Amino acid sequence: MKKKTLPALAITVLKIWSTIIMSLLSFIGGMIAVFNFNAAVISMVLFLVLYGYMILFYCEKRCKEERYIISKDKIYREKGVFFKKETEMLTDNIQCIKIVEDPIQKTFGLYTVVFYSAGCKEKIALIDYEEVTNIKRCLWGKKVNEI
Repeated sequence: MKKKTLPALAITVLKIWSTIIMSLLSFIGGMIAVFNFNAAVISMVLFLVLYGYMILFYCEKRCKEERYIISKDKIYREKGVFFKKETEMLTDNIQCIKIVEDPIQKTFGLYTVVFYSAGCKEKIALIDYEEVTNIKRCLWGKKVNEI
């Protein structure tokens, strides 16, 4: 079975979240300027370098590095830009599936699917509705509660 990656719109959503986070950090940098102007300049330069890296490289690389396979037997997921992580969850152990979308995801028609089992939670974020319906269809025969 082929490993699936996140859709292209996921990059846009990650860039929007990066912009929101950098706006908050810029506000903090402005608060630092009240006490020490030099520290504020240094922190703002660092924030801009970090923002540039996130927008130009990280968001796209993260979407390419996150892969998953969902079958009737198991859910397999690889992720990580700096540190690689592989997780596997047997679908027999899934107790609940939760489908969530935040306001930015809703704007772009993307969802987060969270799988719950005893003592474990695995989520696949920023997938489109077609993939959500494929997940439902694949796990339809299982005893899964959808919230």
